[in-house]
Amino acid sequence: MKSYAAYLFDADGTIIDTREMIYQSFVRMGEAMKMEMPPRDFIEATIGLPVTVQVPLILGEGKGEEYYARARNAYSDHMMANYRELLGTFPGVREGLAKLAENGKKLAVVTSRRRQSLDIFLDALDLNRYFSLKVTPEDTVRSKPDPEPALLAMRLLGSYPEETVFIGDAEFDIRCGRAAGIDAVLVAWGGMDPSGWPIRPDFTARHFSDLLPETE
Repeated sequence: MKSYAAYLFDADGTIIDTREMIYQSFVRMGEAMKMEMPPRDFIEATIGLPVTVQVPLILGEGKGEEYYARARNAYSDHMMANYRELLGTFPGVREGLAKLAENGKKLAVVTSRRRQSLDIFLDALDLNRYFSLKVTPEDTVRSKPDPEPALLAMRLLGSYPEETVFIGDAEFDIRCGRAAGIDAVLVAWGGMDPSGWPIRPDFTARHFSDLLPETE
């Protein structure tokens, strides 16, 4: 892949493997709320959206904020009680991030995951040290796929669109990057099927090493 000055990484499904943890936490949420859950592929298709958006999509809209707050608490309680057993990373991520950092690249996480759990998960996987910036839903009015998170990251990093890339596993990531006017890369290891997406990535990485600049 070509070389960039700044690399904006999604978190879930890109640098941290949270798919099983997220799914099981939503299942426990459904049990707590006494609601039948939609199929797994429907739940997994919402990964990448803020949990405040995911919960009404999964449980059905129009139930009121108090109801959704209880559901989010059940979801979060299960996740934080079990993340050490369910959390993982992907092959080559730690080594690849170290290589990019050694080469002076600006690295940021741009995610729909809230700051508290993001920091806990990155610390648990010893990945926090590679990122000089994290943009989470607390930092913006709008979340992915809106370009605001990527634009904020570029402003804070001092990077220009032509030297910045957005890397993620979901359609929301590709749309965010494209709307921000930067290259958007899909990582294949996240498990998403892009065949039905209305937008295509600029590049698809099969392994983290594919993200490393060819000349460095």
